[in-house]
Amino acid sequence: MSQMTITTAKQFDYSKVPAVTGVFWLAKLITTGMGESVSDALSSIISKPATLLVSLIAFAILLVTQMRTDRYRPQLYWPTVATLAIAGTALADETHDGLGIGYPVSVAIYLIAMIVTMVAWYRTEHGISIHSIFTPRREAFYWLTVVFSFTLGTAAGDWFADGLGLGFLGTAIALGVPMLASMGMNGFSKKWEVATFWFAYILTRPVGASIADYCGYGTPNLGNEMMSLIWIALFIPVLAYLIIKDRHQTTLSEE
Repeated sequence: MSQMTITTAKQFDYSKVPAVTGVFWLAKLITTGMGESVSDALSSIISKPATLLVSLIAFAILLVTQMRTDRYRPQLYWPTVATLAIAGTALADETHDGLGIGYPVSVAIYLIAMIVTMVAWYRTEHGISIHSIFTPRREAFYWLTVVFSFTLGTAAGDWFADGLGLGFLGTAIALGVPMLASMGMNGFSKKWEVATFWFAYILTRPVGASIADYCGYGTPNLGNEMMSLIWIALFIPVLAYLIIKDRHQTTLSEE
């Protein structure tokens, strides 16, 4: 084994992604809702193309930093997910509004892209479990799958709400039920662990975004700016909890 291979193996001894717990799903839902509200708020201020560009740059910087770390660090991982949620919203909006591509076609494009990525991941690494993300290549496959899951979820949510006429609240309920079912199955069924995880992961995007849009445009009519502040206020204590928990676990493992 070459020195470079030994170094790489030692550099990534620990998982680069968080454990799937209730707090994980809570953080994921909050970041998706926050991404929707912040993206729409920024788009009204600096335009959708500018929002897409800024959020993609921020995501790229955070992702590179995240991939250079030796293990999962919540203070990097979750801001990376949050900026991706903003970029995913802006990208899906530009695909439909800017390019004029219909929701069903957008959903098909992003679904195919995600399937192709997962097939390549499986064929290359002989598995797609998120419990084995401890090499640069596996992490790259993981984040590419995450990117397409966000764009797919955003396009699917818009299709259900606008194209199928369910509205924001109807979409949150219609997709929230299978999302919760998948989360429950993921916690109890090892056989379907991978499938239920990614299915729930995709659905958190349209559910969180629909809740954000309903509160921003629907009956509460709080507006995107206020909803952005609310989501950020929810995100900060959850992130703080995850950071404190991670430091505690790290301290125990080093003793």
